[in-house]
Amino acid sequence: MLSTRATCSCLLRTWFVNAANSTRGMQEIGLLFVLEPGLRELYPEEERLAAALGRYAEHANTHPFLLPLFAGMLLSLEEQAAAGLLPESLLKTFKNATAPTLSALGDAFFSGTLLPMWAIGTTLLILQGWTTAALALAALAVCALTAFRAAIFFLGLRQNMRALQWLRRLDLVNWAGRLKSVNAVLLAVLFWRLLPPGLETAWPLLLTGAALLAGAAWGVGRLQLSRLALFTAALLTLMLTGRFL
Repeated sequence: MLSTRATCSCLLRTWFVNAANSTRGMQEIGLLFVLEPGLRELYPEEERLAAALGRYAEHANTHPFLLPLFAGMLLSLEEQAAAGLLPESLLKTFKNATAPTLSALGDAFFSGTLLPMWAIGTTLLILQGWTTAALALAALAVCALTAFRAAIFFLGLRQNMRALQWLRRLDLVNWAGRLKSVNAVLLAVLFWRLLPPGLETAWPLLLTGAALLAGAAWGVGRLQLSRLALFTAALLTLMLTGRFL
């Protein structure tokens, strides 16, 4: 059983996992840094400690927001391996199979949905002149993220692989799809706020923009068009419209 000191040290270190990224090992050094206090406590013998550290001295990469869950599960499995209840060979297999899954899930829900929602919402608040509300939203997001990271770390530490069942029940992939619809509405409002003066009441133009936005969404979903290219084209069109009208 890990001590409170080692557990808290591992949790705090999850915030710095990307401080030593490399193009070859990705989060390799960062993951070793996160797990090191727990591994040193679980394996006081030098040979076993070296073997445990060696299991993570290779390529590793997952989403930073879900890394606390990943680290908690790894420490829980290491506890069982240190007690002889689990073959050590299983740990490497679990690490290599779970990291990409959490990475894809985190990219879809956090990087692809929640972060854009926060960015668009903050931009709208600032354009409206509500700077205090924008700062409050940022503070709320940081507090929520901190609580979420701590909760999933201890969940992984106590439930190990069973924590993945809880994560599956959250249905984050489908929630990402629903929230992206909200992002589309917020983006439409943002485009409306960025219209040059005098065009806010040009409803034919606004309806055309809404139709183009819906078409872009269809193109991304059905034809796999580049979202970045579509956004760049829309932004250039908006800039040219404001210049020549």
